[in-house]
Amino acid sequence: NQDSNLQKEISLLRSTTSHLIEFVNSLLNFYSIQTGNITTEIQEIDLASHLLQTIEKHTILAQGKQIQIIYEFEVLEPVVKINTTALEEALANYLSNAIKFSSYNSKIKVSLNQDSQYVTYKVQDEGPGFSESESRDLFKKFKRLTPKPTGKEKSTGLGLFITKKYIEKAGGRVWVESTKGKGSSFYFLLPWYSKQQKAEHMVHSKLFQDKTFLYIDDDEITRIVFKNQMLKISQTVDLAENGIEAIQMMHNKHYDAVFIDMNLGDNLGINIIKDFQQNFSDRPTKYVLCSGDVSSESNLHLKKYGFDYCMPKDFRIEKLTQILEDLFRTNPN
Repeated sequence: NQDSNLQKEISLLRSTTSHLIEFVNSLLNFYSIQTGNITTEIQEIDLASHLLQTIEKHTILAQGKQIQIIYEFEVLEPVVKINTTALEEALANYLSNAIKFSSYNSKIKVSLNQDSQYVTYKVQDEGPGFSESESRDLFKKFKRLTPKPTGKEKSTGLGLFITKKYIEKAGGRVWVESTKGKGSSFYFLLPWYSKQQKAEHMVHSKLFQDKTFLYIDDDEITRIVFKNQMLKISQTVDLAENGIEAIQMMHNKHYDAVFIDMNLGDNLGINIIKDFQQNFSDRPTKYVLCSGDVSSESNLHLKKYGFDYCMPKDFRIEKLTQILEDLFRTNPN
């Protein structure tokens, strides 16, 4: 009972905090748009990676309503040219709206599709849907609609308006397809551009080409993010959800480096490595601990547990190439 009440209080606090942040951000963005001061700094952005991060950030809110987020897309090579903050706001607005208006125990499908010119982002929900007249007003500011958030969440009435302005400024467009009582699908598309691989990544890859990698994490989205980042530097990686699955994979295949999440469900990465060392002591495998909290003393402290490196879980390309280079430069074999 006490645990149940505590969980409800935590869920309420999380929801309230999320709304306050959303409200303040929406007002600031709305003011910038109204005064003509939309941020114009443009970056070349990997849309797929940013979308995976957006899904990860919204997973907890979705779980609070027992909503399953399903994503359907492959690794996309093209990049889009847009302000980073604007893209993150647009991705988040669609997904947070879908969570707000979806029923408990429902599904939200997120997808990316690419043709010869454009990449299209789609969020499909199983919510109440909108009438034709309501659909025409969805991207207007401060519009109050008949459907209400299913979990009594608050809405600023600005999110879709802001998304429209950001996407159109980047050369794209937005639209919605909805049927009353049958849910909605929100879209935006942006022109894509060929990705130019950085020369230094190709140079780095020579230091660890033909190496084999395993990444262990109980979070599916984090596993996909890591795999996508490794693919960007021309490296493939096998994925495992837990230590037991990883041991089975290691019995069937030799891995030159194994990346282990610090927290694996009820277990810790520093405990699992003991099993690896007992089962595969004859192998020169490198072990890397992945943690959200990495201090300057982390690498020295973890040496005694058998780890060769400790890295942050933001998985930046530069950090990955640096770590792989450090791991195999001193002992390339």
